[in-house]
Amino acid sequence: MELNQKQIRFIFVIVILILIIILTFLSIAIATLNNKKNKNINISIGANSISQILQKYNCTYIEDTYDEKREYQTEIKLIFKHKLYENYESNEKIFNNIINDIARFVNYTNFKMLDKENDITIEVICRDRSIYQIIINGIEDYFIYMDSQLEISKYKEIEITNIISNVDVLDYLIENDWTTDITVGTRESIFKNYYIFFDEGIQYKKIGSDVYNIVFTNKYTEPVVNNIRVGVSLENIKQSLGKPTFEDEELEVIGYKGKNIYVFFTENEISIYKNKTYNYDEFWKLIDTFLEDDMLFKEFMNELTYLWKDYSEYSYSSDYMFIAYPNRGIEVKLNYNNESGIILYNNISEDLKIVKKYLDNTEFLSKLKLDSVFEAEKRRVEEMKEFQEKYIRLEKESNTKSFLFYTYLDKDENNNTIKVYFISKNGEHPNRELNETVDTYVWTRDNYYVYSIYGKGIYCYDAINGSKFLITDNGSQTFKIKSFENNLLTYDGGQIILEY
Repeated sequence: MELNQKQIRFIFVIVILILIIILTFLSIAIATLNNKKNKNINISIGANSISQILQKYNCTYIEDTYDEKREYQTEIKLIFKHKLYENYESNEKIFNNIINDIARFVNYTNFKMLDKENDITIEVICRDRSIYQIIINGIEDYFIYMDSQLEISKYKEIEITNIISNVDVLDYLIENDWTTDITVGTRESIFKNYYIFFDEGIQYKKIGSDVYNIVFTNKYTEPVVNNIRVGVSLENIKQSLGKPTFEDEELEVIGYKGKNIYVFFTENEISIYKNKTYNYDEFWKLIDTFLEDDMLFKEFMNELTYLWKDYSEYSYSSDYMFIAYPNRGIEVKLNYNNESGIILYNNISEDLKIVKKYLDNTEFLSKLKLDSVFEAEKRRVEEMKEFQEKYIRLEKESNTKSFLFYTYLDKDENNNTIKVYFISKNGEHPNRELNETVDTYVWTRDNYYVYSIYGKGIYCYDAINGSKFLITDNGSQTFKIKSFENNLLTYDGGQIILEY
């Protein structure tokens, strides 16, 4: 009987399907034979063998063996496609990807990778279905250690620019080591921890009794440094002072390090910090105790903040911590921005031999290419830009507005308002803060912010001059403001005609 074309095609398809099924079973069988003693393999990750994983990264597979009695049950012999470092650049991301894929495949049991050609030995210890420890060539946190060593070998002090002060108050700060208060006129307000001398165009932040940062705004019309005024274009500043020591194009800020001060320029501000030499002897003693005596991290932080009270930022929660000492060139981070460790910056005023000694310990992170004062200034500029974006966005969502001020409500973890920020829209008035637990509020005029405090009363705040007065505290009601129309304020306890 002759088969017609349709029957032939059908038989052909069946044969192909059978071959595919046979090949699939064969590949699984081969993978099983390759790992016949390893019952921990996990083929659900999309690979049938270790060799298949390594092929993904263009590595040369040699062999892998399994022995449940070994410390590292799986041993893999291979040749990596890349070296750990190439042209002084780390390949940490590539190696971490390979390690993570292998760890998943062997169901988070211990394994070792041996590359004799490139002299690389990687030992991975797993616990509780996760990677617990990675040791490369006998060093835990290998890339942290090597990055520090490379930075030390390339270390260069940041060059000093000849910065000349044109401001008496700045000269006074330098002469008095920034340890005294300054008088520049009438203080209008406090905003974001800065004392605001609005008409004078000066604002400054203190840490303890010391002035930390002084900022000249576009209301200051006289030269600040090197005959440069606020508002001079960045290009003209570069022509005057030369190539910037520091520059961030995205934030549009440039800066220079002088003998006594750092100076940073933006479109409408000149920001200045001190440049000072510190003694670190007591800090290193504390570090030695922390490293050698298994001091708890919380205890270490308590001791550190007692020793050095001049931190510019200190934030923490149950799962992270960050403290910054920009002038000293040191930060400490715990699970903060994907970093943990004691960070040393270029401006740490300590002998390089001592710095190198501590960078040999992987509790330390090296950022010797960076200056922590510039990092602090970038955070200041960036935070103000982000803050501006927030209050402008919230203005669009608000039901009650002022033509003179933006408002921003600062809330705690329970969503209760603990502070109100008032930001001048046209720059004609100083920015202000109202430290009150505001419940409900309404703008009754462009400068009058009427608000209630739960169970306490209703008040009015003048955002232009910063004064406030009581409207009513009669009754035991919650004082929730309902509406305001034709000078009539309605709240849950009645109505009040507001006459100013």
